[in-house]
Amino acid sequence: MSRSSQSTKSNRSSPHLFMRTFPGVLALAISAAAAVTIAHAGESPQKASTVRFEDYHFSNPLRQDLQSGAITEAQASSLFYSNPKEFARRYYPKITLPVERKKFRGIWRYYDHSHSSSTLPYDGDASKPVYDGHSGTDFWTSFIDFGKTGESGNYLVNPFPKGADTFVTGIYDGVEDAPNQPVGSAGNHLYLTTYLNKTPEDCARAFPSGPALKQCIDDIPSWSKMSTRLLHLECGTVMINDVTGYPDNCAPAPSSRIQLPARVGSLQRLARIGYSGDAGLRGTHTHMEISPHLVDPFKGRYNTDISDSYFFDQSWVERIENFAGGGDPHFRINGSFFPQVTYQASNSYKFTSLSPIQRLWLTEKPGGVSVPSKTVDLLTTAVTTSAPEFSSRVEYDNDYRPYTLYSVSFKTKDNLLPQSGEWGVVAEDNRGKLSNTAFINVTGGAFKLSQLTLSPSRVSKNDSSNVMFRWNAKSYDKISRFQRKITRNGQCINPATGSSTSQCWSDWNVLATSSSNAPYSYTYNVELAPSSAYRNWQTGNYVISIKGEHATGVWSDEKTVNFYLQ
Repeated sequence: MSRSSQSTKSNRSSPHLFMRTFPGVLALAISAAAAVTIAHAGESPQKASTVRFEDYHFSNPLRQDLQSGAITEAQASSLFYSNPKEFARRYYPKITLPVERKKFRGIWRYYDHSHSSSTLPYDGDASKPVYDGHSGTDFWTSFIDFGKTGESGNYLVNPFPKGADTFVTGIYDGVEDAPNQPVGSAGNHLYLTTYLNKTPEDCARAFPSGPALKQCIDDIPSWSKMSTRLLHLECGTVMINDVTGYPDNCAPAPSSRIQLPARVGSLQRLARIGYSGDAGLRGTHTHMEISPHLVDPFKGRYNTDISDSYFFDQSWVERIENFAGGGDPHFRINGSFFPQVTYQASNSYKFTSLSPIQRLWLTEKPGGVSVPSKTVDLLTTAVTTSAPEFSSRVEYDNDYRPYTLYSVSFKTKDNLLPQSGEWGVVAEDNRGKLSNTAFINVTGGAFKLSQLTLSPSRVSKNDSSNVMFRWNAKSYDKISRFQRKITRNGQCINPATGSSTSQCWSDWNVLATSSSNAPYSYTYNVELAPSSAYRNWQTGNYVISIKGEHATGVWSDEKTVNFYLQ
């Protein structure tokens, strides 16, 4: 987001509203958290231990020091203004990612520490994406899951730990998720504040309601708070009762939706991540700003604002890399992070990266099935007899800095990606380094029951003619053999008698294709016995299911026909 330090005031953070715990949103335990050894002021080093973020409990050393008399409020305020780095080191909690770890795809853009027209990330690594004046950190999420509900959604979570008194203190909703929003627009966003001494609940105990409560909360000094602003959220999902469900209408919600400030738990889901505001449509992400002082949370030689990382798990975050010129993700397929591809017998692909591509590894199959690391290399198992074509060219980013774009192109074999769905791929460079994951969405499916007829569809109990089920299947791969099943009201039917049977599927049989090129066409007839056999048949809908077997899998399709017995 350009110049993200611009302030956008919430239209729903009415100061007279009393806080209450946000209902229906559960704290989320994020898996596979990194383990880090930490200690704060007021916590003896002997008590520091190697723990996961989920197990880390913030003891609020500032409150302890104030209550014990180790420091006065005047001294705390003086330290905050005279030496903010030391104040933060002593008293701020550690944070983690503001997005769910399983959906984190790396840093989209870093904080710019340059004081000129050039750019400078916290550690000086020129390959890290950052643009001039960027005053926050962008956390990239799984772009293929934008707008999805349930466990597939991209969720914003409270990055503060257990023990931290954290409240949502401002929300803004009602901005459409659409590209080309005004430069600098925050889109839908919220404010999170962790109180290090006095909290809004303390104010509520002294002043239950009215202007006095508002004034008490407003008077809590800035030196006793740590705040974040999180931008580009999905419209209609910001602090609604169930952020995992379908969003509300994309319009500013009434203030009755939630009362502010609202206490939230560590890792609690707060909204879904979208691309509202000046977020671009190259990938969904949330922009995080930490205040006071708009601080970059990463520790590095060029980040002179902090002496210790704000992250509980910076080393883990740094290992997830999606570097690219101009801030784009590292790796694309057919010019996109998620190309839509209609399945054919052979497809053409072009993979591009900022590093030379040595391998292309499948990482995920349709249905979210993960693939063991480095087991299926598309360059060696999926290309046609023609060798892959490798190339490179020089491009320029938004700051007119040159970078090299590497690519490899090839046509696939007939049996690559034979199922429709989302396939994840990563590139490995000549140093053994893996890229971000890009996805191919294969549509159309490899196998389709294209036609199904019943002739005749009306018969008499005294009719002596045969009845034929005829179906035609089309496939982009040659099918080696088939099975069929006939059901009525969930019961399997024997086509020879019309009575129910426990043997649902027929034996496998081999059919000849009526076409020599893809899509291949197969015709299959099932003949019903005439006359006396009809006594077991009933008028109604019959479902015909067909299985087709290919060297790389088995697929099925089904259609329904109506049989009328006079």
